[in-house]
Amino acid sequence: MTMIIIGALVLLVSATLLAWLARRASARAEAFAEVPRYDCAQVAEHGEAAPGMRVSVSGRAEPGAKPLTAPASGRECVWYRLVISERHREVHRDSKGNTRPRIVERQVSEERSHDAFAVADASGRVLVDPDGADIDDPVETVDRVESVSSGAGMNLSLGTFTFNIGGSSSLVGVRTREHILPVGEELYALAGAGQRDGHAVLGRPNEGAFVVSTRSSDELEKRARRVMWAWTAAVFLGSAAGAALIVGGLMS
Repeated sequence: MTMIIIGALVLLVSATLLAWLARRASARAEAFAEVPRYDCAQVAEHGEAAPGMRVSVSGRAEPGAKPLTAPASGRECVWYRLVISERHREVHRDSKGNTRPRIVERQVSEERSHDAFAVADASGRVLVDPDGADIDDPVETVDRVESVSSGAGMNLSLGTFTFNIGGSSSLVGVRTREHILPVGEELYALAGAGQRDGHAVLGRPNEGAFVVSTRSSDELEKRARRVMWAWTAAVFLGSAAGAALIVGGLMS
C-alpha cells in the first residue's frame, strides 16, 4: 500500500509541478524567439497605443538620471545587487552517528538598486524600470569572505550601507557578493512598453516574463529550450517511476 501511495504522489508531482515548469520554460523560449524586436525610438509609440504590450529591444546600458556606484566594488553601473551572508560552523551528524564540521551560509541581507536606467541604440534610448525584472547573468564584481572571531560581531560598511553582524559562537565569517550591470554593457530586454512623464519606459508586461539580460535573445532562447527539455525528461522519468511503484505495490 505504501508503494502505491508513493507512486501516486510521484505521478501527481510529475503531472503538475514538473509539467508546469516545462511549460513555463517553453513559453519563455517562444517569447525570446517570437516577441518582435523594436528600435528604442519605436517603444514610445507602442507604450502610448498599447500600454504593457510585450516588446524586445537591444542596446547599450546608460544611466538614467545619474550613474550609480556599486557599494562593494565602487564601480560605475546602472544596476546592482548586493548580498550579505553569514558563515557558520556547524556539526553534521550522519545516519551512522558520525559527526563532522561543515560551513553553512545564511543570507542576512539583499540590497538591489531601483533607479531607472536606459537602453540605447542608434535610434535613441528608452528607460527601463528594473523593479520586478529578472536580471539575467549580471556581471559579478565581488565575491569576498571575511573571517570573524568566534563569538564576535562586526560592523560592515559598504558604500551607503552599514550592516551589523551579530555575535554567535558558531559565526566564523561574512560573505559579500555583488553583481552589476556596468555602464556601456550590451543588454537585451523583454518587457512591456509604457510611458512615464512623457518618456518611453520598459517595465512589467501585461503577460509573460520581464527579463533584462547581458545575453542575446538567441542565447536566452537556447537556454530556455534546454531547460524545457530537461523538465520534459523529468516528467517522463517521474511518470514512469510512479507507474512502476504503483504496479509493484499492486503485485506485492
